[in-house]
Amino acid sequence: MEIDWEKFRQFLSLRCSNRTHINNLVNYAKKYGYLLNLSTLDFSIEFKKITENKKTLKKHVLQALAAFSKFLDALHETDIYYKRFNELRKKSGISWYIPKIPKILGEKINKEEILEKIKYFPKKLKATAILHLLTGLRTHEVIYLIKNFDNFKKIKIEDAYVIEMLFI
Repeated sequence: MEIDWEKFRQFLSLRCSNRTHINNLVNYAKKYGYLLNLSTLDFSIEFKKITENKKTLKKHVLQALAAFSKFLDALHETDIYYKRFNELRKKSGISWYIPKIPKILGEKINKEEILEKIKYFPKKLKATAILHLLTGLRTHEVIYLIKNFDNFKKIKIEDAYVIEMLFI
């Protein structure tokens, strides 16, 4: 089947005004449009090869294939292409969602290993790292706490310390 890429570009411009995005969708559709004609197994294998360790590429290819399949449906006045795209995607276990979890959180964390590595930090950084780990504060919160430490007052209450901000 011969594709009129200019028509596809016009189709996209009806839905989007960002020329760069339109150009990207056209280019990705030209390059990866063949995936829509593959079996589910072949689609899975090819998609994995193409997008392995490339999170943004995965998103771009999925967007291009979705747009291209909608264009083909509009061109042929059917609804089979987009359904086929979604079927391929779902059966292959491919999600639109791209996890934003840092790699370290995906792995099991060994406290002893972390503490062993902290031993080799410079003294000030070691204290900061331990404070960070023990409190669970975000990095910017630890930095704020350290910078404003003199603004805090320690109050002894039954052998426990409570930190109170003087300026609040």
